[in-house]
Amino acid sequence: MKKAGLPFVKTRELKKLESDSDLKPLNLRFRTMERVEINEKSSFPAHSHRYYELIIPEKGSYSCLLNGKNISLNSDSMLLVQYNDIHEDFYSKGSVFTVVLFHLKDISGRIWKHGIIRPEEPQDSRIIKIPPGSREAGIRDLLLDSRDDIHTIEALATALFWEMTFIIPQEMISAEFKEILTHNNFSHLISKSFSDSVRGRLSLQKLASELKVSRRTLDSLFMKNLKTSPAKAFMNFKISEAKKYLESGSTIKETAEYFGFPDQFSFSKSFKNITGIPPSTHLNPESRRHLRKTT
Repeated sequence: MKKAGLPFVKTRELKKLESDSDLKPLNLRFRTMERVEINEKSSFPAHSHRYYELIIPEKGSYSCLLNGKNISLNSDSMLLVQYNDIHEDFYSKGSVFTVVLFHLKDISGRIWKHGIIRPEEPQDSRIIKIPPGSREAGIRDLLLDSRDDIHTIEALATALFWEMTFIIPQEMISAEFKEILTHNNFSHLISKSFSDSVRGRLSLQKLASELKVSRRTLDSLFMKNLKTSPAKAFMNFKISEAKKYLESGSTIKETAEYFGFPDQFSFSKSFKNITGIPPSTHLNPESRRHLRKTT
């Protein structure tokens, strides 16, 4: 079998530049998507992965060696390749498949290396069957048929990833990934509550009731998941939203009023305590010119 020089044609390749501005407890970072058409029987040598990969056959079959185990799949399945896997591809003439590459990053922006499926599981557990007519099949088909709009591609690839995690039997999911899923669910609930209260005060007792925990447990959950207290986390969220409001053209006075601060002074003090800079730094150019005229 011939080694792969250029025995294939990439009919589409979409890449997204990464940004560290939206760090989350577990952040899925779409990296690139490639559609590959194989024009002769060939192989790609063994390589170690420094990212996660979904391989989605569209036409013909796909086979590989994954950590020394033979893997084959057809268009009713996709393959999950994890960080640090040793992977060697074997291509059949006429086959077509799409490859989606992505990173998982932790709250500090570092590559998350623990894996989604437990390392002790057999390698063929990485084959994810897509039931015909299922939600997962619909998302996959939309992804494969979508045009070259990077935002649509990213949204569909992200949706397919999370749907995939529901298909994998729970006993095969790594303990680290289960913990992250719990963490993300907690963060999602908190984010919704913060958004609902962002223009006023947050009732911690109400938040605890919504989460069905005591106030003391609520404090513990915040320290465990977000490394801060509920009150500080809410103020950080409020100031983060206030930045966007300032940058959209609102004045400092308007922003202070909108987010429920008693006055500009109180808002500016809280803003600087959290960000280290005054809110005027985030005013758009027109608002900044107006501020200079009035002072």
